[in-house]
Amino acid sequence: MKIFDCTLFYDEDMILEIRLNILNKYVDKFVIAESMYTHSGAKKELNFVKDQKNHCTNNQGNINTIDNYILNRPEFKKIKKFIEYCCQDYLEKIICPKNDIKLYVTQSWLNYTEEKQYHHKHEHPNSVVSGVLWLNSDKKNDNIKFFDSKGYKQISPVID
Repeated sequence: MKIFDCTLFYDEDMILEIRLNILNKYVDKFVIAESMYTHSGAKKELNFVKDQKNHCTNNQGNINTIDNYILNRPEFKKIKKFIEYCCQDYLEKIICPKNDIKLYVTQSWLNYTEEKQYHHKHEHPNSVVSGVLWLNSDKKNDNIKFFDSKGYKQISPVID
């Protein structure tokens, strides 16, 4: 049996944080609903998403969360589990290592890139796999480019 916790969000940051922390060990999935409209029907901004931007720092070209372990937060528990499953699937089917190894997420954060902003070119040293999960994007304008960097040594598991 799976346990879901569904709640409405309307500017109660502290109450939501307490709820997530208390219920985390009992709940399999949190569902947080927030309306784009007030009770009177006026359009409003999504404050849960907006609030996450308040916990960010400037990055070259955009902003990103100060929390570099965002997937360890209770509300991202299922996303982390999905990402770990995909990494292990990639390891077993594409890399095919000789040894019985397991990939795991070391760091995770959110990037916010608004119109006319960009995400800077960078490297992930000491990583076997690096990835991006797009939560909200414009298929026409949002894209990602990978570069072959010679500036660092990529970790490489022993393969057949």
